[in-house]
Amino acid sequence: MLVDTVDTSEWALQGLPNDELSMQNAAIVTKAQSYPLLVDPQGQGKIWIKTKEQYNDLQVYFIENIFGLFPYLNKSEIGASLYFLLG
Repeated sequence: MLVDTVDTSEWALQGLPNDELSMQNAAIVTKAQSYPLLVDPQGQGKIWIKTKEQYNDLQVYFIENIFGLFPYLNKSEIGASLYFLLG
């Protein structure tokens, strides 16, 4: 497994549901070496990400299409925490 019980307990405290699928997805999001895509129809992941990254200067951007990501990619390469909402 990619994570231990300390990680999963911390994620639960941050608002992530405690079901197996949510924990597996969180492991992928936190351990990915590239940009993870979060498909979140119920908004649970959004709440978790915002809580998890609240002290890391999380920047939220609304974009119209996937091409709107490109101007922001350099920010993520320097370690900025970015969250995109596609609308």
